[in-house]
Amino acid sequence: MIEIYKGYELIGLSPVYSRFVWTRRFARAGEFRLETHFCSELFRELAIGNVIYKRDTDEAAIIEHRSVIQTANDELLLVVAGRHLSSILDRRVFSFEGEIGVGELLRHIINTNFLAGAGANRSMAGDGFRFIMGNLPNTIISVEYRNQNVYNAISTLCAEHGLGFKVRFRPTERTLEFMFVQTNETDAIFSKEFANVIEQNYIDDIERYRNVVYIDDQFVHNDTLFRGFERREIAIAAPRGSGEMTYFLQSARDALHENRKIQVLSSTINPHSEQFVYQKDWDIGAMVTSRSADLGFMERELVSEIVEIYGEEGLSLVVNLGSDMM
Repeated sequence: MIEIYKGYELIGLSPVYSRFVWTRRFARAGEFRLETHFCSELFRELAIGNVIYKRDTDEAAIIEHRSVIQTANDELLLVVAGRHLSSILDRRVFSFEGEIGVGELLRHIINTNFLAGAGANRSMAGDGFRFIMGNLPNTIISVEYRNQNVYNAISTLCAEHGLGFKVRFRPTERTLEFMFVQTNETDAIFSKEFANVIEQNYIDDIERYRNVVYIDDQFVHNDTLFRGFERREIAIAAPRGSGEMTYFLQSARDALHENRKIQVLSSTINPHSEQFVYQKDWDIGAMVTSRSADLGFMERELVSEIVEIYGEEGLSLVVNLGSDMM
């Protein structure tokens, strides 16, 4: 199930573990955590920078953390963790301004920061990075970014326009295939009445929610839309020398996204249910029907996060529907 790579070279297969958590996300990078008994061979294989490849989900992650813990029983526990390969977007910053279609902007960001347009020192093309073109929305937006982190910008744009992104690891071809993905309509239903939901937790949260943005004393966004008790303000600072309306609007939209309402229905799914099978009838990025008779809740929701937990009792699935928790 798990393969370990150094670059594109296979160096280990299916390490024995006591607990393995593989978290998949639609519009953000997933992550993993693996716990196992320490041995020198595994310690060498599970080195910082090596890749964990999980073939059944066609996904891979980079080892970014490694620790050895001595337990009270005098045993050594090896823990490794990291993020999925889509986190490599976090390694670049960029600037851009203009009126442009969403899809064109996303392609531009990738091409000019990871491929030929990035220049010799910044391009990842020589490391096997490839961009798989797809159909993307052409909604026209006005944006201005100044030394913005690519990962933050892309994850926000994707969340706002119903898109996700991922990187497929192709060791045989020695490539990393980056692509944007759209939501997938399905007939799947998550409900205790269908015997595919073991537990459900509902979160509806507005503690951080803001709807009006002040940018220093230069600009107010949504000033006339919210009044009185419904108005929730936040103030952010504008970089020195800024003054363009487009940049203010972009900064305000980003601030509102970071401080949005959160509504999540988290369900522990029976991975062995024959009703709506995981990775066959639904997967990450699927639109499903979520139903709870106790809450009187039934909505079409996005599968924004899937947590696969492997332990002594086998596989369990925790699925988050709705707003992506930050």
